[in-house]
Amino acid sequence: MVSKPYAFIDAPVPEGKARKGLYVEMLEDFTASGRKSVIVKMHDKGSKTVYDGLKTALRNNKPRFSDVRVVMRDGETYLVRE
Repeated sequence: MVSKPYAFIDAPVPEGKARKGLYVEMLEDFTASGRKSVIVKMHDKGSKTVYDGLKTALRNNKPRFSDVRVVMRDGETYLVRE
């Protein structure tokens, strides 16, 4: 019998991290704040990175945040409640 270059080893899958994403947490905090619009700043990330992260979080959690949108104006990232 020919030896295979791989092996199957019985093992349970470790539990995944329960931490939700930072951008989802930001959306939850904004929703809970009751504010109409805010500028979002992160010390270690640029505005475009923050915009992209929030946009993805909104797309992946659409029903939860259906009244929130993210916009970029003059190099600033805003969360806006509609």
